[in-house]
Amino acid sequence: MSYQPYYLSIRLQSDGFSLSIYNETQTLISTKQVRMDCNALNEVEIANQFKLHFEPEIFYSNVELITDSKYYTLIPELFADTQTCEALLKFHHPDFESNKYVIHSNGFPALKANLIIACPLKIENAISSVFGKTNISHNIIHFLNRIETNQGIYMSVHSTNIDIAVVSENGLLLLNTYSYSSNEDILYHLLNIIYTLKLQANMRQLIIFNQQQNPALQSLLIKHIPNTTIIQSTI
Repeated sequence: MSYQPYYLSIRLQSDGFSLSIYNETQTLISTKQVRMDCNALNEVEIANQFKLHFEPEIFYSNVELITDSKYYTLIPELFADTQTCEALLKFHHPDFESNKYVIHSNGFPALKANLIIACPLKIENAISSVFGKTNISHNIIHFLNRIETNQGIYMSVHSTNIDIAVVSENGLLLLNTYSYSSNEDILYHLLNIIYTLKLQANMRQLIIFNQQQNPALQSLLIKHIPNTTIIQSTI
């Protein structure tokens, strides 16, 4: 068994998960995609999938689970107690069932806010049974960490949804996740946001992450939103 300080990142998505292994310098050394429907599996079956696909000869000094759960909300930092966080999450997502999720809070001092996320209970239990202590994160946290203070529209593209944030000179105007099935759906969401928020020309700068594999989307967006920048990195 290797005892070098390897870091394992498990990224959950609607169609399965990815496993990425990094060394002590945060250099990616291995990655794989696993397709499965977590909703159709129980806790033991999910744990068995992780046992099957992760590298058993490697000792991981740090394991992070990154979920893409739709249940998240950004709230003022003065609301910190668990009961209030759960109530606000339920307010923003009426279909949220608290008995099926574990609630986590992440502070963003620059925004004077806490991001409340909910991780599926059976998945968190399954991963803990395999890896022990696990850091729980969310796609939207990594997205927020990449957003600059410059005003504009920021977007991160995933397989079935997009994260969009709008930043003005006064701070964050909007943070939301939208589902899509075509490039035209993405364009619709962006144009609808521009129209609904009445964004002026100086606010119509679009910064996109995670889209380097979709040149057709890039061409479509640049045609309608000329001030578009592509960030060649992954969130």
